[in-house]
Amino acid sequence: MSERSLAELHRSHGHGREMLKKSKAILSGIFTLARNLGALNQPNPIPGTMIPKKAAGSSDLHATGPDEVAAILDALENAKLEDDKKVSREHRPKARAAVALQCFAGLRPGEARGARWDCLHGLV
Repeated sequence: MSERSLAELHRSHGHGREMLKKSKAILSGIFTLARNLGALNQPNPIPGTMIPKKAAGSSDLHATGPDEVAAILDALENAKLEDDKKVSREHRPKARAAVALQCFAGLRPGEARGARWDCLHGLV
């Protein structure tokens, strides 16, 4: 059942290897919970399942380099934006700090969204 499910996800939706690994982990968790709650009286069938060999691996990701980050920070400081998209001079340091924090601290988008200014303790 489970290998067919993973193969079907790959075949019908084109999910790659990483997405199928995540799907497998979620399915395993569901079966483990069902066993712990007494709703399933057989071993968890997921750990022994295999990801389809035809599933594509991860594509190469491009990390932004220091020169690109510097160019982004410079653009934030010096850009002449349209009136409806204007960033005031007082907000530019915060915008630059947000970009620098994400790039130099290696924050993922969700972590960056969770960052709070009061946690910076006067650095900005």
